[in-house]
Amino acid sequence: MTESLLGIATDGDADRCSIVYADGTWMNAQETILALLHHLHHNRKQQGAIIKTASVTDKVRLMGERWHEKVYDVHVGFKYIAEMMLAHQCMFGGEESGGFGYGMHIPERDGILSGLMFAEMLAMSRRPLIDIVEEIRHDYGTLHYARIDCPYTASDRPTILPRLAADIPALVVGLPIAGTRKYEELGTLTGLKYLCGDSRWLLVRTSQTEPIVRLYAEGQSDAEVQTLLNVGKMMIGI
Repeated sequence: MTESLLGIATDGDADRCSIVYADGTWMNAQETILALLHHLHHNRKQQGAIIKTASVTDKVRLMGERWHEKVYDVHVGFKYIAEMMLAHQCMFGGEESGGFGYGMHIPERDGILSGLMFAEMLAMSRRPLIDIVEEIRHDYGTLHYARIDCPYTASDRPTILPRLAADIPALVVGLPIAGTRKYEELGTLTGLKYLCGDSRWLLVRTSQTEPIVRLYAEGQSDAEVQTLLNVGKMMIGI
């Protein structure tokens, strides 16, 4: 029986890609992005700006800083990545939902090309995928990230983010807020990100089409991530 090295899957229109390790364990989308960037830089020797959506791990920024590449943080949605890809010479653009684009290709998601990138990664490195990921964890730290979708049916959903943006606290769970980022769609505030230091942040997004508020967090431990998400729920009144 031949041993498997990698599992590759795309969605129905093949614009998103998901990966499983040799043992069948799913590779989370955040580490998928980190592995692709590692391959592009170390194996393919590519250069250029890196574009990530607001919900993607801050470890992408750490990679960019180490490689002296510009990193752009944009609103959630690949259309915002595509706009930046057209405006700048870039290496890669990625979103947390599994859509990845490449500067040497077209400014659009391509799940098939992303799967081929992983096959090439293993061929060029001659190492199991898990070994590559462990190297990335050693260099940039272990990933601690989570997302929750909170049902929110009250009519005041459009006022949540303007209210939060008007009253930024000095601390979140004892962590000083180093800054915030605001994300708008057609002039409406739909995302607010609290920056609390290296790979520590909380993102609150309100859906324009569904009765949902989405919370995303990254921290230095799983417990810290859960605490940030709980604070997010209190902020929106859940």
